[in-house]
Amino acid sequence: MNDKTQLKRASKLGVIFYSCGDLASQFVWTFIGSYLTIFYTDIVGLAPAAAAAIMMIARVWDAVNDPMMGAIAERTRSKLGRFRPYILFGSPHCLLFSQYYVLHIHLRDLPQQALFMQR
Repeated sequence: MNDKTQLKRASKLGVIFYSCGDLASQFVWTFIGSYLTIFYTDIVGLAPAAAAAIMMIARVWDAVNDPMMGAIAERTRSKLGRFRPYILFGSPHCLLFSQYYVLHIHLRDLPQQALFMQR
């Protein structure tokens, strides 16, 4: 490395604080994943093997898709940057899809347990 291109290393305190933030994020996703298995098996009524298959397919999809999209995004050259075009283009579509999905759930078709109502 040249003297001009020498990189600054992160301080130990900065690494610890960054790790604490990531740890909190992982706690949230662990709780969501744990609840999802209970939701699939107890409320929706899926067999445990089917719930496990759904989660396994999602993990395999991520393992294949994430590196490909990362390579595509890193090769992108635009005046907005490498990743911003995908964020700007994907965010409205994600919002519209999630709102469509949430607003078109037929609550009367779900079991009474899924509505979280106590009578």
